[in-house]
Formats: sequence, structure tokens, C-alpha cells
Amino acid sequence: MESRLLVSASPHVRETDSIDRIMWTVVAALVPAIAMSLYLFGAGALKVYLISIAACEAAELACLRARGEPLRHAADGSAFVTGLLLAMVLPAGAAWYVPLVG
Repeated sequence: MESRLLVSASPHVRETDSIDRIMWTVVAALVPAIAMSLYLFGAGALKVYLISIAACEAAELACLRARGEPLRHAADGSAFVTGLLLAMVLPAGAAWYVPLVG
């Protein structure tokens, strides 16, 4: 009897979602939590969000440039998600350099 099994590398089930779509879906899922933190903690939280996101985007651009990769990869949202998550674990009263170093 002949075996008709196909051996191939995983993953065997592939999705059509791209990294861009997944990252921006994560951002959309975080919007209610971000809105609540801005409501509760105000301008301090906004400052932490802005500095954290800007620092993560700048670091990604610098790394892409150093590796000689196209800068369009910075628009996939991964640095944005990293900046959001970093800002969400920092206190609203954190000094300006804390999210920058983080």
C-alpha cells in the first residue's frame, strides 16, 4: 500500500493577515484602555504615551538605517505597539527621560 502523506514544514495552516494588519488591530484593541488612562491620569499620561511612542519609532528607524533595510518597514506598527505597551506600564508622573530610555 502506498502512503500519500505529505511532509512539509510548519505552520500547516496559514492566515492571510499581514504583520501590518495584526499590529494595527492590536492598537485598535488598546484604544479603550488608552482612552480610560487619559481620562483618569490626564496630561501626564499623554506625555508618557507621546514620548514612549516617539522614542520607539526613532529607535526602529535608527536600527533599520543601520542594517540597511528599507525605512518603510517602520510603518508596520510594531514600534507603535511597543511604545503603547511601554507607556501603559509606566506611571503617569514618570520623568520625561524614563519612557525615552525605556
